[in-house]
Amino acid sequence: MRCLETSWVHLYNLDSLDMCGDKLVARRLTLAKVDLQQRIGNEVKGNVKLQASLERRKQDLHKRQLELEQEVLRL
Repeated sequence: MRCLETSWVHLYNLDSLDMCGDKLVARRLTLAKVDLQQRIGNEVKGNVKLQASLERRKQDLHKRQLELEQEVLRL
């Protein structure tokens, strides 16, 4: 009878460890998710700035192209 009690206690303890382990894994996954969401947010902000800079550069180049075309016509 003692052996059965010991086995039950041992299994109960293993189940408790599994639950603690599951909670730890869930917590780590949650932290990783939050970290990735923050990284993605930062990347999006950076991409918005780069896109705006690219658009300004395109406009400047187009303006310069028109100026050069007019200069060629004058020559």
